[in-house]
Amino acid sequence: MRLRFVTTTLLLFGLLLLLAWPWAVGSRPRLSMQEIRAEGYTEAQQAQVLERRNQVYFVRFSTYVLLLFLSFAGAAVGASLMMRRVRGEFRETTRTNLTELIEGTLHDHHKKREGESQEREE
Repeated sequence: MRLRFVTTTLLLFGLLLLLAWPWAVGSRPRLSMQEIRAEGYTEAQQAQVLERRNQVYFVRFSTYVLLLFLSFAGAAVGASLMMRRVRGEFRETTRTNLTELIEGTLHDHHKKREGESQEREE
């Protein structure tokens, strides 16, 4: 039951992350050097500002993709484990049903033979 909860939670978390793309990651920094100059940075700082904004975006985007991958991979592993468990239960149920069928058939044959032997004696 816990496995089903964890798998469902990871899947929903991944779907929410997908839908939250614009808010979680934001837009890519598209500032040109002219816009950075307008903010009042010196010439030496302008390239550093642009590079730093790109680095921050890269870290944010990488974290988002990593979380997305981990949530869907976790959901896939959980689903695989649930399928393995259900398959084992199915095998056990099938084995039990087959055993009951064989025992029931043998019991019916035994009754039939007893009935035939009693008819012959009469």
